[in-house]
Order: sequence, then structure tokens, then C-alpha cells
Amino acid sequence: MGHTGRQLALAWLAGAVLGVSAFVIQQSSDREPVYREAPTATVLAASTERIDRTAVRDQLESSVLLTDVTACGMLRQGTTTMLRVGGEVFGMTNAHVVRGADSARLSGAGLGVGEAPVDHYLDGRDAARVDVGPLAPDATSGLEVAEAPPVGSEVYTAGFPGGSWKIQQGHVTAVEQRHGWGGDGPVLVVDVPAIEGTSGGVVVDSSGRAVGLIAARDPRTGYTVAYPARDLFTRAETAPPAC
Repeated sequence: MGHTGRQLALAWLAGAVLGVSAFVIQQSSDREPVYREAPTATVLAASTERIDRTAVRDQLESSVLLTDVTACGMLRQGTTTMLRVGGEVFGMTNAHVVRGADSARLSGAGLGVGEAPVDHYLDGRDAARVDVGPLAPDATSGLEVAEAPPVGSEVYTAGFPGGSWKIQQGHVTAVEQRHGWGGDGPVLVVDVPAIEGTSGGVVVDSSGRAVGLIAARDPRTGYTVAYPARDLFTRAETAPPAC
């Protein structure tokens, strides 16, 4: 190989090494991201990326809780998400998950199992707040709430479809006003299939901040419909829905 050829080969190799990231996300047919470690070489940015992704995953696992409810003559299963606003931690789920119940049985990674009283329901949203105080170790628990991202943004959903923990990768396909699912207001649509059990789960941005509370399945596409997380904290209390 001539001198010029060797230079080109070395340049290509350097570019390949610098392009290495600490995590490679492989997307399966059902859109679930699978994380595996990739060669880190000696690139500082790669190590930083690995730490960030691990932190996001750990925070999701400790903030998104399996929810079991017995009420109105039936058993229901869904998800409750711990959200952090102004140094306080609030548990949020869907009203249809806890309807008719005084409390919900919550369980999550490292938190054990506990009964959380249903605090109140939110006006104009299929949403309810549950008291997660005993399950929130400190003021750093829960997910920081952020503004809804623009259309096209990469996001992740987390919840318990069918009672099993799952994180899925997707993108925001719409941010719009809609009527339904408890009232009128803004919603996010994310191109991740909505599956029974994810009600009350969370949509997070690429930094792991909560941007939406999963509420329903889009009737046209089957995609996930979520309430913007910040919108939930502007809603007044309302009377509990009947069974």
C-alpha cells in the first residue's frame, strides 16, 4: 500500500474510533430499545453518554410503579408515575385505573410494595393523584417535569404493559388540542403502540425528564396518547368518577 493509501486507511480508522458510543440502541420489531455496551475506546464523550443513559434508566425504574387496584367489583392493573415539581413528589396515574378505590397497591424497583391513598382527581383529564409520600425516599425521588418537546423529538415511554416493565423508544408525531379522554386540552401523540397496562405511565425526553403522562390509545393509529406533564399541575380538583 502506498503512502497515500496508508494515510486514507488511518483516517478512516480514526473516524470509526471517534464514532464509538458507550451504548448502542438496537430497535427490535416491537420498537423496544435493547441496550448493550459497545467498545468505549478512549473517548471521553462515550463514557459520559454511558453514564447518562444508565442514570435515565435507573431513574425510570425507581419512579414508574406497577399499580394494582381492587374496586367496583373488579381487579385493575396499570402504572403510576412519580413526578417532581418544586421539590415535592407527586404520584400520577389515570382516573380509570383507580376509579372507585380508596387506595392503590404500588410496587417498584428498590421501593418494595405499599398502599398509596388516592388523593384526588383532576378536572378535565383522565388523571388522578395518589399519595406516594411513604414510597418517595427524599425530594430527589421522581422524575423532573419539563415542557412538551416539539414534533419529531425522540422520546421514551415507560410503564407496565400486561404487568411487565417495559421501556420503548419513539418520536412525537403530534402535539395538538383534542376532545376526549376526560375533557378538552393538549395531548402528545407518540409513535409507540399503546398497550393495556401502560395507563398512567410516562413519556420522557432524551434527558429523562417527564414530558407526558400516558392516557390512551389513538383511535386512528393505535399510538400512545399522553397529557403534557406540566398541564396536569394546572388542573383543579374534581369529584371522583362513579364506578
